[in-house]
Amino acid sequence: MHEHIPEQIAYLVGALHESAQYPVPIVPQFEGLNFWYLPPEGGSPVALLAFAHQTVPGIAGGTAGEFVALSQALPIEAILERRLMPVGDEARAALGAWLELHADSTTPVLIDAALGTGDPAADQARDEIFLRHMERIEQARQLLTAVLPHVGNHAPIVIADSGATTIDAGELRLRLVADGWQVERMPESEEMAHNRHMDRLLSASGLLNAVLPFLGIHTKVMIEPIESTALLIGNVRATPSHQGWRITIDENMPEMMDLTVPAGAAFDWDDVFDAMIAARNSWRPSAYLAVINCAVAIGTQAALDFIGNYSDDTSPAHEIAAQALARALGREDAWHAATIADQREPAP
Repeated sequence: MHEHIPEQIAYLVGALHESAQYPVPIVPQFEGLNFWYLPPEGGSPVALLAFAHQTVPGIAGGTAGEFVALSQALPIEAILERRLMPVGDEARAALGAWLELHADSTTPVLIDAALGTGDPAADQARDEIFLRHMERIEQARQLLTAVLPHVGNHAPIVIADSGATTIDAGELRLRLVADGWQVERMPESEEMAHNRHMDRLLSASGLLNAVLPFLGIHTKVMIEPIESTALLIGNVRATPSHQGWRITIDENMPEMMDLTVPAGAAFDWDDVFDAMIAARNSWRPSAYLAVINCAVAIGTQAALDFIGNYSDDTSPAHEIAAQALARALGREDAWHAATIADQREPAP
């Protein structure tokens, strides 16, 4: 039997510890089948039973839900290869006995902790082994993150399990085993791909909404509301791809105003619009200045842009600014009605 690496010993001790939470199923017809095992999430109990029949001569067994009951303990190599969880006193004791015989001097302390002796030194010793293991896995993840994009794999590289023995890289699943790394191709389901896509959009929109205001850009970043395939920043569309992000300007989508109002502002954009309608129907200069005053109180970059355009009443910019605000607020009908009233009531 070849020597097992510390990371594998750490996994076996962790499995011994975690398995304490699983009760043994009560199946009367399984008398004599005292060694229970639980496959990893997504694993097939039927496939594990077939594997046991092929691996251990004369072994008997059966399945009960997600669990497999056997007449003999499985070899340690099988537990490592298939990432099994021993369940019940017999299977856990068999694993504990193997660890005491084959692992290093720290293992008995770890086994005592896994079996619930409460020795405080066990936690520290086990943590040290696990931290060394985590360092190795994290170094592998960082290497893959740096290298794989240059060979055409742009998928996120993530540690996929709490035991830190598996790394997912898109369709590739890398598992640390006794002889190095085992690589499998794991096609994503449609649901998994959608969830990963939405996670990417949500993360990116949160990042941009936090950063852009510090650059003077207060336009809210939002996920495309219908198909959820891209981020929208005004008329800028950012679509995720395997190579990163593809940026396009949608010329058919008018850029919407940023209606952000800082906390504590004395007025909001509806106040600006109401003042604008009042000014439209009044010849008094004070009414026009009330519009500017409301926008100044908001004080964002969008407000300053609005003031610059609205103040220029000698060019189309004045009317364009008013229409843009009406469109952004969804109050175009009110602005249209005010425009008609203005034409009917000339100033004295």
